[in-house]
Amino acid sequence: MKKDKNEITFENTIKIQKIEEYMKKHNLTEEQFAQKCHLTLKELQKVLHNHSYFEPIWVLKIARTMSVDFNDLVN
Repeated sequence: MKKDKNEITFENTIKIQKIEEYMKKHNLTEEQFAQKCHLTLKELQKVLHNHSYFEPIWVLKIARTMSVDFNDLVN
């Protein structure tokens, strides 16, 4: 599969647990959290399920929604 030049591989580098803990603490489903992040459900799921590639801006949107620094979500 050809990767778009704007996509980056973050294999096993996103702190999924922090995102899931935030969602649980705020009683949010994946769909609700995706909406808060201004992401599609599919985009959020690519991040949460450590898909082989996704756009870094998605992680930035998640970090902003959680009021944390981008670096707090990456290993």
